[in-house]
Amino acid sequence: VASSCFPSYALRRGSRAFGAVPQFEFLLVLHALRRGWTISIPDHEGPDGHWGSPQEPGFCTLDAIRAALSFEPLELNESTPVALWGYSGGGLATSWAAEMAPEYAPEIELVGAALGSPVGDPGSAFTRLNATLHAALPTLVVAGLRRTYPELDRVIRQHVNEDGMRILDSVESMTTVRAVTKLARHDLDHYIDVPLADLLALPEIVQVFLDIQPGRTAPTAPLLVIQSVHDQIIAVDDVDGQVDRYIEAGAHVTYLRDRLSEHLSLHPIGAPLTLDWLSDRFAGVPVEEPSTRTVWSIAFSFAAVRGLLSMTWTTIRALVGGVRA
Repeated sequence: VASSCFPSYALRRGSRAFGAVPQFEFLLVLHALRRGWTISIPDHEGPDGHWGSPQEPGFCTLDAIRAALSFEPLELNESTPVALWGYSGGGLATSWAAEMAPEYAPEIELVGAALGSPVGDPGSAFTRLNATLHAALPTLVVAGLRRTYPELDRVIRQHVNEDGMRILDSVESMTTVRAVTKLARHDLDHYIDVPLADLLALPEIVQVFLDIQPGRTAPTAPLLVIQSVHDQIIAVDDVDGQVDRYIEAGAHVTYLRDRLSEHLSLHPIGAPLTLDWLSDRFAGVPVEEPSTRTVWSIAFSFAAVRGLLSMTWTTIRALVGGVRA
């Protein structure tokens, strides 16, 4: 929600993005750059931090791709193959981009999209995470969505007390890590004048939760979805539901459920497999048959181990200043 958490801020020379998430992923970006790819990193929240909003992340992501394709120094063109990759909130943004691409950006040659722990059902995550160690995340979602939905903002101002409004206002300038630390185990029920369940049952709120749920439109590009079975933030059942909706709508989905990881570890563990899958899409390798598999670990293969070792070497080179794009 805060602009200091946007990727564009973290990418600035001399930026001080302590407590933001994007810079933790730059080593994965470097690893992708070593393959010779051009990488576009969009502010998928938009310029006003509409985190969690529907569709807008798709517009932002696809417009960023258009900008890269038309930027002459990159020597790209409209026929350049494009793939999408996002994790967690970025996985949700990637879901929207993949869903919207056929209609909003049909000129983009989209060959595949990799969705890592793509939230699945933000409304379900909202209620499940309240009063937990990650209670800040639903609070941040509210802070972003109230900028998108005037009716939601009206309901909030009507039912949230002064202490709750101060918290909502304060998180708009907090980094993600600071918010998670400060609001651990906060219970939204303590800041509203009706039970949370009753508030969430209001027609205006129900409609918002329906709007922000991905999976109702089938992307035409093949999808790779990876999810931890024991994810402490994103419930595997919610991602199962998103995958089921895609399959019912006619999408081509390869879905891998990992038993031994959790939310934070799955991203780097799954990076080698994801990058290899994307590489195959760029190379025109025929996509495998749609499938859903639960494995002990997606790192338990020779290719995955080799990829993790290569990623470790990328990290070492970055630390000593030896990586060149």
